[in-house]
Amino acid sequence: MSSDEGCRPLRGKVLLPASGVLTEDGIPFYHLIRYALKPIHLQRVKQCGIELKIGQFSNEENNLLERNWERYAAANNVDCSRAYEFAGGYSREMDADERTNLLVFQNKTNFVPAMCEGLNDRTGRQVISRMLIMYHPGEKNRLEWNNELEEQFEKLYAEGCSSRAISIRLQRSKAEIDYRINLLRRRTEKPCDFDDYDTELTDSARQVLYGFVTKWLLPRNCPSELEEMLPEKETWNVADFALLQDQEKAISYLPWLSLTWKMLRPVPVIKKLWLKEVDRLRATCERFNGDTEKATDACMPKLPLISVGEYRRALSLFLEQKPMFPSRIDIEQLQRRIEEENLVGYCTNGLIEGEFLKRMLCGHIVNFRHATRTMNFNCVDWITVLIEYLTHLDGSLRKWHYSMKKCREREVRKVTFTVILMKRKCLIKFAMEKMRQETIAILKELLE
Repeated sequence: MSSDEGCRPLRGKVLLPASGVLTEDGIPFYHLIRYALKPIHLQRVKQCGIELKIGQFSNEENNLLERNWERYAAANNVDCSRAYEFAGGYSREMDADERTNLLVFQNKTNFVPAMCEGLNDRTGRQVISRMLIMYHPGEKNRLEWNNELEEQFEKLYAEGCSSRAISIRLQRSKAEIDYRINLLRRRTEKPCDFDDYDTELTDSARQVLYGFVTKWLLPRNCPSELEEMLPEKETWNVADFALLQDQEKAISYLPWLSLTWKMLRPVPVIKKLWLKEVDRLRATCERFNGDTEKATDACMPKLPLISVGEYRRALSLFLEQKPMFPSRIDIEQLQRRIEEENLVGYCTNGLIEGEFLKRMLCGHIVNFRHATRTMNFNCVDWITVLIEYLTHLDGSLRKWHYSMKKCREREVRKVTFTVILMKRKCLIKFAMEKMRQETIAILKELLE
């Protein structure tokens, strides 16, 4: 790869070679990026007879990765102690220019392919993720998992601590804590009876489900095996997908797991909900004499996204509870106020409005915290920052929060600084008032 090519951001837009998996430079294309491969890339790997490994790295793979890093560091005059930084471990602490400069240097020096050398059955994402674990600052002095740690872990989990909080308390990686939580759940929690699950869908949940299927029917996303099953058309819709006779085979090609976070339902339930929609779509197609476009339009809800103005009103309802932390927000109380204020009628991914808005708020707090590097704000402060920030946006906008391009760091920092000044003024005013009251009390005592 030339130096000019090394400056280009590769990310998820890696182009496939004309044939096989090797580029002109003899590098497997799935070693060019540190991000997840798309279905079309995985399909090429499968067609070429390559079986990518999953799961833990072996000792041999760990040793090879360590040698690759030492060789790369020596060749490019990089300090070996910067392995965790090069794997992306300090990206949140860096500003935009520092991150960009590091990525440009890595692309010029073929960092990801160099780390993947000799690991042809692993993707770039797997290798860099393994580097993050191997070279984590706390990894060298980390104790083996033992009974004492297990007891502490189970106690913290029983107290309702998040995986991030447990990882900090036990000084273990979040990935390891997530793994331990999954093991604990398998041991202690009863499996769900999906046959008895309520399969009634709200319009909001149905819209998310239809949108998911529509996304994966786009030509650029559709798996080749699914393309062969679909009718010969330029574009497909959800009704075309529902008319496929072998639904079990068809739905096996879609990544339903990605919907579980949005809909807060497990994959078996989501698939069951879809199969119920299949019957509904087929009946509608019969009513329209096989016209799948009309059937899709008739069945697909068209709920709008929440607008800037509606979100600002909702944030004011959050402030009524004065929560110090997002976890202290009472969803039931919030939901009652939302219904009283008639803040309904937008897409909530199948959740109640209170839960949907709380999750949105938590995401925005994280984004604003990273943009401003302000760590000493409580939940009330961040809600105030958000309200102030939203005053600079058109209240009728509906796609603002799905694209963080609208959330420019300079504007967020300016708003946050304004709120900090407001907070300090309030504290000064409060302190002066308290001093005035104490002075009056002392004078009264002296006069008496």
